[in-house]
Amino acid sequence: SAANKGRAVGLESLKLVEGKSEALPFPDNSFDAVVATLVLCTVDDTEAAVAEIARVLKPGGRYLWIEHVLSETDPLLAMQQSMFNPLQLALAGGCNLNRRSGEVIRAAATSGAFVAITDHSRFSATGEKGERFLIGPHEMGVAWVPV
Repeated sequence: SAANKGRAVGLESLKLVEGKSEALPFPDNSFDAVVATLVLCTVDDTEAAVAEIARVLKPGGRYLWIEHVLSETDPLLAMQQSMFNPLQLALAGGCNLNRRSGEVIRAAATSGAFVAITDHSRFSATGEKGERFLIGPHEMGVAWVPV
């Protein structure tokens, strides 16, 4: 189990808690930070998941994220992401290629759930010959909960 693997590397107090990101099983203001990588592509309700992240963060807490998103600069890639999304959903555990997760996080900031977003960037990974991948581009950043 994950707990046993954690203990094997010295994490004695590791506790694995199952739940849904749209209804986290923790009280308000529980955590100093939430780190989420490539998560919002699979949740049922991205807005609810981001609101839950803000809820469980302590005042001044940070949400550090990296997500793959729908291409905004390459129309052909965006079309391919949408076209292949049903296949991706079936083969990759519900992962959506055409989500706009960064927009959801930025909307939460403008609604007051987060006071600021820093270190925000958008990037695309390419292959050795410059080929683009359907899972990309990516956005990453840090969102701060109001103090």
